[in-house]
Parts: sequence; structure tokens; C-alpha cells
Amino acid sequence: FPVTIDEWVGAAYVQIAGKLHKSLDYQAGLRSEYTISQGFVLNNIPAFDKRYIQFFPTANLKWSPKSGLDFSLGYSRRIDRPGFMSLNPFPDYRDPFNIRIGNPNLNPEITDALELSFSKILGSHFLYASAYYRYVDGPIQRLLSIDSVGVTTVMQSNFGYSHSKGIEVVYRAKIKKVLSGTFTLNVFHTYLAGNSALGALDAENFSMSLRSQWTYKMGKTWEWQASVFYQAPQVFPQGEISYFLWVDVGLRKDFLDGKLSLALNAADIFDTRRFLFKSKDLYFDGEVLRDPMTMRFTAQLTWKFGKQFKTEQRNRRRGEGTVYRDWE
Repeated sequence: FPVTIDEWVGAAYVQIAGKLHKSLDYQAGLRSEYTISQGFVLNNIPAFDKRYIQFFPTANLKWSPKSGLDFSLGYSRRIDRPGFMSLNPFPDYRDPFNIRIGNPNLNPEITDALELSFSKILGSHFLYASAYYRYVDGPIQRLLSIDSVGVTTVMQSNFGYSHSKGIEVVYRAKIKKVLSGTFTLNVFHTYLAGNSALGALDAENFSMSLRSQWTYKMGKTWEWQASVFYQAPQVFPQGEISYFLWVDVGLRKDFLDGKLSLALNAADIFDTRRFLFKSKDLYFDGEVLRDPMTMRFTAQLTWKFGKQFKTEQRNRRRGEGTVYRDWE
């Protein structure tokens, strides 16, 4: 059946920033949103109609005792709304034994986040470290059920709440003008409280992720790039997802003093971007392997002409050079 989902969001915000001391900056803001979310099926029959207003405060303090050294403390609230497929109330029967269906009663996730961070610039090296805490009200997770004939139904549902805490470290370096790279490590612990009305179980998880990207310049016109991403196994309600790892590489060649460039990219060169879901409950035990076949090769030719806008310099004149790191 055809489904129409409309969403209107009206927002207003206010923000202030300034200095409490020559080495202490502050920034605070408040954003309000009014949302109308409606879904219709044939003949404009309403599937759902939700209207709500929400407020999202932010606050940041940054202390810079000396040049290149910063300490920051920040708080923010964010919203993550469900997408179309999560709301679509009609089942997907492409696999008659594994049916997917949306949940029009889903509410958006609301996340409150607190972060304490440190950053240091030392020549061509940059180090960033942060400790964070996040509380999510009504996190959206998949809920799996199986009937008496073995047909599995998967839908998204709002669980009770979740809270996570962790440490993130970012290191950037540039070595002899030819090699530069970034290394990011995130170690975290998460607790998810299930929804008793749905019979969902709680889940506790300790995991980590690692991402690294490096660029090597050969002369003035050749550039190599490689990136690696690793995610350790994670535990969810009713099961877990195994680790996944992939590697991407790229090569770029410039011509005509940089006006023309050719980029060759290879994604997932070892064909390892697979996701193994292990589902387990009191009444079922199963595994699903998703292999999206993401190994691909692309070529891109770019020709630059005209003059580039110097937006970075213009923003600095407006006093927008200071960046307050927000939550991911």
C-alpha cells in the first residue's frame, strides 16, 4: 500500500558567547523545536499524527592557560528522529520467513551528553582526549519475535533508557610534509534498560572502535591515502553483533598545476565488510549474516576553474574561528 509520511519542524534558537577571563571562554544556547509528524495510507487515512514541542540547551566552557593548550567542559541535548522505513506500518514480505515492519508509534530519541576534553598542539602534532557520559531517553532498538510456525518479525521499538560512558583519544600528525594521518580510539561501556511492556531484556556492553587514516605525498602531484576501521563486538537486547573490519585505499594525480585531478578509489579492498547478527532469547537462537558486497572501485576526474571563495578568511573576520566540539 502507498504510504505518505510528512514531517514539519519549526525551530527558534538563541545563543550567547563571550569571555569570563582572558583565558576562559563561554558559550551557551537554547533551541526550541515544534514538530508535526503525520502518516497517511490510501485515501488519506491517518496512520499516526504526532505534535510536540521540545527544548535543547547547550553550554560550553573553554580554558586556555597558554597557546595550543585547551581544556573544555560541555553539555548538550540532541534529538534523533526515526526514519521512513522505521515508521512504515506495512510489512516487507520479500523474505516470508523474516518479515520486517515499521512502527508508527516510535518516538524520537533524546540524548543528554556531558563531555570533559583536553587538546594540545605541539608543532605538527595534535592530541585530543575526552571523557564523556551520555543518557538516552527512549533509545530505538530492533525487537525480534517468532511465532509458532517459525516466522520471524523484526520491528523497531522504543526501549526504556540507556546510558554510556567512555574515553576517546584522537591523534593527528604531519611528518616531514609528506606523511600525515589521524588515529582515533574510542573505548566505552553502555547499559540499555529494556521495555517491560514489550518483554524486552536489558543489555550491558563493553566495546571499542578504532579508526585510522593516513596520506602520503609522492612529489608534488601524486598522493596516496589509506584508511582502516575496526569495531569490536557489541551486545544488544536479544543478541549481539560480531566485530567488523574494512580497509579503503585511494590514489590521486594532479595535472595542469592542480586544475585537473584524477582520483582512483578502492573501497573494502579485502571484502571484509560483513555483519554477523546473533539473535538469542528464551524462545529462539539464530544467526543472520549481512554481506552488502561493498568492495568497489571508482574513478573521478575533477576540473577546477574560476576563483575559489575564501570563506575561511571571511569567517575569521566575523569572529567565527573558534570551534566548540559538539557530540557525535
